[in-house]
Amino acid sequence: MHKFLSKKNFLYPNIIYPTFAPHFKKHFFIMPKIKTHSSAKKRFKVTGSGKIKRPRANHNHRFDGKSKRSKAVNGEWGLVDSANLPRVKMMLAI
Repeated sequence: MHKFLSKKNFLYPNIIYPTFAPHFKKHFFIMPKIKTHSSAKKRFKVTGSGKIKRPRANHNHRFDGKSKRSKAVNGEWGLVDSANLPRVKMMLAI
């Protein structure tokens, strides 16, 4: 049977079974998991359709110099721009 279609690789596809040396047959290596960036999971949310939301800037302090409209608009959530989307997805492990 071909080494990629063996019963072991079919049952456990994320485990790499080395076949280059006979003394490694008892040992196998599991690929590492990708962890979520801990500050990114606090700042971004994933919508039901798969888009990523982010909080808007200028809505933390010094509200006395801002208009009602700017406070209302900046209080809402916005979507992540397409230029930053791959980086945010990598941090969220999506």
